[in-house]
Amino acid sequence: VSIATAWDSLQHTTCGKVADELRRNSCLRLRALAGGETLPEGAKLPLTDEGLSSLFAQERLHLRALWDERAVGDETVKREYWYELEASLAREESAVRMQNARQGDKEFKKPLERWQQWLDDEGGTWEAGSQICAALVEVMDSAPGPPVARAALRAVEAAGQRLVQAR
Repeated sequence: VSIATAWDSLQHTTCGKVADELRRNSCLRLRALAGGETLPEGAKLPLTDEGLSSLFAQERLHLRALWDERAVGDETVKREYWYELEASLAREESAVRMQNARQGDKEFKKPLERWQQWLDDEGGTWEAGSQICAALVEVMDSAPGPPVARAALRAVEAAGQRLVQAR
């Protein structure tokens, strides 16, 4: 066996094993997050778009540090395996983003129901309405963008329909 063949085998084997281990560990974390678990650092869905992007960036920085420490081989070989690892992480992140949006939509269900009940209550006070608005804002502050937009649309539509009925 030539030295070049041995080196080629070593770098591909090592990079493949390191990439598989990092992928497996990261995917387990992301799947746990998507499944409703709280990560050790406290992250739990739903997260704001910024919060989720920050979590993904931190995860990649951590993985990159581990990769740089453990991957063996020529830069072109290491780059090839790193890009494959990133591609698989992008798929997992996409699934987490979708679950984050679904979870965000769920978080708005009860506050929007209370909003509708308040709108339908002929004797509803502004004090009660203000508390409901505050609850909606609290959910909005921790939810991803698309569910916030959908919830805002539903709340405004409900208020508009109630206003038309009152005229």
